[in-house]
Amino acid sequence: MDLKVNNRNGGWGTLLISLGLIALMDNFTIPDWYKVPVLAAAGLIAFVFYIRTRTDWVALIPVYILWAGALITAAVLWDLVNDDVLAVAVLPVFAIPFLYTYFKDRKKWWALIPAYIFLLIALLMLCTEVLGMDDEFIALILMPGFALPFLVVYFKNQQRWWALIPAYVFLLIGLLITMDEVLRLGEEIIAPGIVGGIGLPFLYVYFRNRENWWALIPSYILLAIATMIGLLEFRLLTGLAIPSFIMLAIAVPFIFVYFHNRENKWALIPGGIIALMGLGFSLGTDFGKYLTPAVLVIAGAWMLVEVIRK
Repeated sequence: MDLKVNNRNGGWGTLLISLGLIALMDNFTIPDWYKVPVLAAAGLIAFVFYIRTRTDWVALIPVYILWAGALITAAVLWDLVNDDVLAVAVLPVFAIPFLYTYFKDRKKWWALIPAYIFLLIALLMLCTEVLGMDDEFIALILMPGFALPFLVVYFKNQQRWWALIPAYVFLLIGLLITMDEVLRLGEEIIAPGIVGGIGLPFLYVYFRNRENWWALIPSYILLAIATMIGLLEFRLLTGLAIPSFIMLAIAVPFIFVYFHNRENKWALIPGGIIALMGLGFSLGTDFGKYLTPAVLVIAGAWMLVEVIRK
């Protein structure tokens, strides 16, 4: 193994071992002061791995984290800082080495990911714990924060349109949760809104380029589930109407495949069988007593028209 990679693994391995030992020792009644020398000693060991080459400054990241952890732990145990302020301050401290890694070598863009996560959570804690913002603002801050990196990826290279899908999902969830907290919309709207909203970007992918027919599959599944959740929440889908809806929802793609290309007659076999099962279940509902016979008459009439046309 390359010496540089070996030193990095040694530093990160030391970090993981020290954290694991601390987590294990927390199960016993031992004063928390033991954590300070453990972290400091682990940082020293990780530093030894660094000085073996002294050129791979990335190997200093675990050293920094361990020594910063030792200082922060000591500050907490000495009651030098307020807990709320400490929680906000610690995370940016851990983000610093990753930011340094990126700005020293822009090719190491991966370092922005942990740095951004640390800073985002710190911002969230600042707003809620220190500034006392209400809980309804959490989703408004957190979800757009998760969406931002994907938007950056897209606007840096607009051929990476896939990044818009997770960005849209995070923004949608943040918007709906915030609206629920502020306007008290209720789960009847939130749950189907989120599931159905996630299905819409896939529809956009399909209509943007009809060759991306695969996007119709997740879109249809999500929209069907969202519809069912909404009907269940509003008590519009009860009893035998539930299996009827499920069967008909499964049958629709097969029927669509046939009408999209009449040569795909095979699709009528599973689609027709499942649709008949769904209509059979619907006979046990008040609405289905009228709908099912009407559907059967229409289907039979359509078949006769096809025969006459041929």
